[in-house]
Amino acid sequence: MRMRRKKNRDVRFANCIDWVAVHPEEHKGAWRERFAAEGPLHLEIGCGKGGFITKLAARNPQTSYVAMEKCTDALILALEKAKEQNLQNIVFINGDAENLLDIFDPGEVDRIYLNFSDPWKKSKQAKRRLTH
Repeated sequence: MRMRRKKNRDVRFANCIDWVAVHPEEHKGAWRERFAAEGPLHLEIGCGKGGFITKLAARNPQTSYVAMEKCTDALILALEKAKEQNLQNIVFINGDAENLLDIFDPGEVDRIYLNFSDPWKKSKQAKRRLTH
């Protein structure tokens, strides 16, 4: 099911811009420098509304997290959760996982979380799945 467009989407997104990597490709090879903590770097692909990644970031302040989501309406909810908790160890990317090689160097990410990213449920759509 498709998520409905959020009211005041652009304003809400702008209010949380401190948690967004606007040009993520500029951080390639230097993601750790964006964070104050010097711990491991973890990536979640398809963070949705941010429930998983914000809880993880709150429990592990020594770990740096990058969360990627291509649906802006879902991402707004995740951004607002991070802002509400003032999580300084998380940053979000509004983009598609197809561009991962343009955003991260090989070996730069210590752990990847792939929970429920864009399933493409029908058999005919299998080739479009991220895990295909």
